[in-house]
This record gives sequence, C-alpha cells and structure tokens, in this order.
Amino acid sequence: MTPLSEPQTVEAAALGTASLPAEDKGALLDFQRETAALQRAVLGSIRAVEEAASRLDYIARAILQSPRAEDALLRRPGRSRSRLHAIDVALSGDSTIRIASGVDPAFHRRPGGRRGLGPLDVDVGSHRDTARGLSRRGAAFEPVLGNLQRLLEDDLPALEAKLDDAGAPWTPGRIPRWRRPRE
Repeated sequence: MTPLSEPQTVEAAALGTASLPAEDKGALLDFQRETAALQRAVLGSIRAVEEAASRLDYIARAILQSPRAEDALLRRPGRSRSRLHAIDVALSGDSTIRIASGVDPAFHRRPGGRRGLGPLDVDVGSHRDTARGLSRRGAAFEPVLGNLQRLLEDDLPALEAKLDDAGAPWTPGRIPRWRRPRE
C-alpha cells in the first residue's frame, strides 16, 4: 500500500435532514426503538400468519380423514382461513387491490407476493416518518394483532381439541392425546 498524502484532520457535521433535530438525540433513539419494536411485531405477525395457514392446511386434511368428523367441524377450517386471510391482508396488503388500484393499504408490502420494502421498513431504515405517523400505524396494528392472537391462542387450539374427539390423525404442532383402554 502506498500512502497518497499525509493524514488530514476532518470535521464532520450532521446535514440536518433527520425528522427529529440532532440536538434531541434521546428522543431520536426512543423513536428508533419504538419503530423497530413495531416492525418486529409486524414481521413476527406475518410469519405467524404463514405458520397458521400451514397448520390449517394440515387440520383440514386431518378432518377429511377423521372417522367421526361432523359437518360443523368440516366448516371450521374454512372460517378460520377467512379470518386469517383478513389478518394477512391487513398486514401484507392484497395483491388484487394493489394491481387494480395501485394502492396498498398494508402495514408491510409484499410486491409480487414476496416480502419487500414496505412503509415500516422505510421507517426503520431511514427514520423519515414522524412520531405521529408511527403512533397511527401502531394504533392500526393493535386490533390486527388482537385478532391474530385470538385465532392462534383460542380458536386453533379449540379446533385441534375437536380433532382428537373426531379421531383425526396427528397434525404438526398438536400433542396427541391417548387414553389407556379400560380393562
């Protein structure tokens, strides 16, 4: 390596393009943490939706193979899928709407059906959004997360319990129940 010149002293200064003034570094750090936490929750929710969809596929197949499945049980995965789809659209957008209108009201866009750069990603990457915008997104996300939690923590476990009663084959994520026959 050949030195091109002597070492030089350089003074750096912020350009002042941040949405929060550089003087309030504590507020900026708080904003960045809140934004990152919301993004983490949204991305985790998107993954949970994907896993729940897979569980529902297995459940639907198991119900069809169940010797004691009642008609009401046959319809339950479809209702859960409809609710899950609504949650997915709220989180990731609807490609049909995006194509037809050019508008995507989602928290996190997936161009072409894949995860991509969405509004929350931009917030975390550049922090150009305002605290008010972050607050609006967080408020809009709360009911979506609540719906997802009810589906995953209440509805799916209740449905899986019904699988055992119907004599359904094992499905991923479900611990089998077994009772020793009475002698």
